[in-house]
Amino acid sequence: MHKPLRWKSAGMRIFILSLRTQLVYFLLPLIVFSAVSIGVMDHTQTRQVHQTVLSTARSVSDYTRSIYEQSDLMYLSMYHNTVMKDVESILTGATVSYEDMRSLKAIMPWLQAIGNAGRIYDSVYIYTSNPFGRFLSSGRESISNVEAAADRKWLDEFETRRSNKDLSWVSTRSYTPYGAVSRLPEKKILTIFRTIGSRCCLMLNLDAFVLSGILENSFVYRNETLFIVDRENTLLLSVNADEARTLPGPLSAVPDGQITEANGCLYTSASIWGDQARVVICVPRASAFAQVRPQLYLLCGILVLCVFFCVLLAYRHSRRDQDRLLALYRMFGDRDNAATSPDLYTRIEQNIVESYIRQGELEKELQKRQYDVQTMELLALQAQINPHFLVNTIMTIFWKCLRLTDGRMNPACHMLENLNGFLTLLTGKPNEAISWQQELVSLRCYLAIQKERYQDRFEFQEQIDPSVLERPVAKLLIQPMIENCFVHAMPEEGVLHISLQVSSDEGGGTLVVIRDDGVGMSDEQLAELEERLNSSASYKHIGLYNVNKRLKLLYGLAKPLDIQTGLGEGTSIRILLPAELNDTMALKKAGSMKGCEANDTAVLFFDASDK
Repeated sequence: MHKPLRWKSAGMRIFILSLRTQLVYFLLPLIVFSAVSIGVMDHTQTRQVHQTVLSTARSVSDYTRSIYEQSDLMYLSMYHNTVMKDVESILTGATVSYEDMRSLKAIMPWLQAIGNAGRIYDSVYIYTSNPFGRFLSSGRESISNVEAAADRKWLDEFETRRSNKDLSWVSTRSYTPYGAVSRLPEKKILTIFRTIGSRCCLMLNLDAFVLSGILENSFVYRNETLFIVDRENTLLLSVNADEARTLPGPLSAVPDGQITEANGCLYTSASIWGDQARVVICVPRASAFAQVRPQLYLLCGILVLCVFFCVLLAYRHSRRDQDRLLALYRMFGDRDNAATSPDLYTRIEQNIVESYIRQGELEKELQKRQYDVQTMELLALQAQINPHFLVNTIMTIFWKCLRLTDGRMNPACHMLENLNGFLTLLTGKPNEAISWQQELVSLRCYLAIQKERYQDRFEFQEQIDPSVLERPVAKLLIQPMIENCFVHAMPEEGVLHISLQVSSDEGGGTLVVIRDDGVGMSDEQLAELEERLNSSASYKHIGLYNVNKRLKLLYGLAKPLDIQTGLGEGTSIRILLPAELNDTMALKKAGSMKGCEANDTAVLFFDASDK
């Protein structure tokens, strides 16, 4: 009952593995290529769109400049004293004299030339403050009266702006031709005001409808929009605008001659009409990038098609592998018949499987032999540092020294007592684990002996995390490191400083740090030391070699010691202990382990140099 279920699960795993292979080797390069292609197209199209939008803004700015320049000649002529006096005489006099009519005939051709320059020009006005409300117009009536004219809203704006001492501005207004009784549609006018002196003003009136049509012809993209605003960012004219495409928040955020993106649109602006107004162009991003959309759809379609073919190929390959595995499964189910099968392919497969099984058995036997060799080597190393007979001898010498001083403790007794405490740790089973508490007690006994020998030649400091005191550890890991500090790092003059730190690592392991500020080692000496530690041959200085070998055998570490040193700068060594071996039973079995994962280990630092 369970075989078909297991077979279906295995078939699904084969299919997933085959599909993953197809995706990695076939689809992944295509995805990378598509991503690069999309990035290149987007960059190219973005640069092209920016250039097109900026070009449209420049063309609109040039066109509006030509409109503005139509009034320059008349504006400059008005500054001539004779022309100004003639205009003031015509508009402010109680009657119009013969001389005023002659002057009017000289002025009107200029106004009519501007007004007739194109359909965009509705009219041109010249006005100076007078009690009669007179003004000059390029229309049929050369001299018009504000009260009788259909277009009269400009007068109030002129008086208001003149009181504010504005020299030039742009505004918009609407009026009905021929008055309120007319059935003609309302006309929208865009007026450029240019003051002359303190009382006179030249007004260039533009037909907003005609201007909108001309500006709309300059559009390149669909749904492109144009806005004209004054210096106070008041909207004067909008072309092809709707609720979806409006002006961005603060118009000051749209710099001249640059592209700004907001609300899914591209914006740019340009100053027009002597910096009295600005034109803002808005292009929806969807319209600007509509040209590359078919290419993106094509790439996406190719990717979907490739995924389909990858799934199809993976299914085909997995079915082939499943058929071969099913044949092997049946062969094992009826081995006697398979052995006598006339099918050559079946016999070859059977021989391959049997060879594979025999090879696995040989590897297991070889691993067992290697484990036995490592165990014997560990026992030999432990025997070098396990002088059990010395314990009783030292206690005998201790009591004899105590008798010589009538039972009073003396320096020799203290040294023997510390030596006994240190050597007591070495008795017992070679692979037996002890706690860090016991390891540190033994180390302090050793340091007390060295203190009697070296007196004030060294100082020792320790920083122990209480949480690690009950954790198990292999015997005699720290003492050989400290001994190397005295043997190889002691300077000829001065005090040697040694520090020990034992703490808990983030991964649950144990972090041990030993530092000294001794003579250190050069790069050549360090390289030679590491070469000796990594070699299988024995080393005459068994301190570091012994610790390095024990850590390899007990904890399965490939490179236990990480040594950092410098000539005259002291020495530092790093060791990584696996967190999962922090119990006695695991430690006893550590000799059979091949290694451990890096993320399950902790780091130890030693400051000692074995030259």
